[in-house]
Amino acid sequence: MYGITNDNNDGFVNTPTPVSDESSSEDETLLMEEGEQGLHARRRVTFSQNLTHVHEIPARNSFSLEEKRAIWLSREEKDEFRRDAYAIVEVQSREGGSVTDETMRGLECRTHQGFELAKNNRARASFCVIDEQDRQDEANISCDPNLIAEVCKGATLHCRCVAYAQGLLDAQAALAERGALSFNQALARSIQHHLLIPESMCMSSTGSSHGSSLQGKRQEADDMDWDAVVDA
Repeated sequence: MYGITNDNNDGFVNTPTPVSDESSSEDETLLMEEGEQGLHARRRVTFSQNLTHVHEIPARNSFSLEEKRAIWLSREEKDEFRRDAYAIVEVQSREGGSVTDETMRGLECRTHQGFELAKNNRARASFCVIDEQDRQDEANISCDPNLIAEVCKGATLHCRCVAYAQGLLDAQAALAERGALSFNQALARSIQHHLLIPESMCMSSTGSSHGSSLQGKRQEADDMDWDAVVDA
């Protein structure tokens, strides 16, 4: 039985060492306390008794300067990418998006409108998280990070809807570029199923305001014209 330790103390794992079977029994379990009432959920962790392969990960300080330059982007390369991105945004904005040999895809956040939209989305999510933390404090209950995460997911649901729909358009464009068969519109219609959030989120203990907000997001997804998205 082997475990993994780090002899270089640099965050990289590279040395197999024996581990006592007493600490890695198949019957070993983890008890995780959830909520203020101290409820325990039993989660079983098992370890293989037939470990035969150990894959060593080279430490960072074992790479030569040439290898590091070949693997990681340099500051100069990052600056060059940034300059190219802003140049494309400037040309497309000036020409009204009529330049066909360049694309704005992936650079939306570089525009003034995209930057403001992203900033507002982040602020919205932050405010929702802070409101939920205040609600838990006022209710004198212990912090529930899972509930806070669900509130944040609900506040950013529209972002995931837009990103998923844009991904479908990218897939359609890629198929057209390759001369493949037309995009399966049945798949596009099915994204409703993937975008709808679980009912349990709408019935959370955050109160009626959160529940009604999440229900509203579900209704927005139901009302969206998915055929129009695909045919755009």
